[in-house]
Amino acid sequence: MRTLEASTSAKPSRRKVIRIFLAANFLFWMYFWFHFGLMTHPYQPHPPMHDDPGSFFVFWGRALDWRGEWLSPPVRLARWVQAPSFLVARPYVWVVNRNPRLWNETFLGVSPGGYLLLIVMALSFGQWYLVARVVAWSTKRARRPASPGPPSTQTGG
Repeated sequence: MRTLEASTSAKPSRRKVIRIFLAANFLFWMYFWFHFGLMTHPYQPHPPMHDDPGSFFVFWGRALDWRGEWLSPPVRLARWVQAPSFLVARPYVWVVNRNPRLWNETFLGVSPGGYLLLIVMALSFGQWYLVARVVAWSTKRARRPASPGPPSTQTGG
């Protein structure tokens, strides 16, 4: 049977684990946007051409070079670290794919690919919150002392 003291001491450690994971995710996105900003160039909208399909990630007149968008270090890292969030964001991609011309447009200065990144960023905090909860739960279970088995019926002899 757990005491009140044991149950209250587990809560701060769970909160601490959650804060660490969410802070790490926040720092990841700070790195991502800083590095992303350094790699962008001025973007001028133009009709898509065979050899220049246009940039996928456009934010207020700045874009990554279309030839290496998915190969840039922050985007590659985001695709790996935030993979569950990218999967959860797939319905957004399906909706935009119904009208492929939308991929070449910007809405409020942001391309659909840019909105995909913003959606993934928002979802990633939920992703890492859930991961932190599972980690806190599993470490709490691992630290729990083994319960004593049923009393032995053997008598010494």
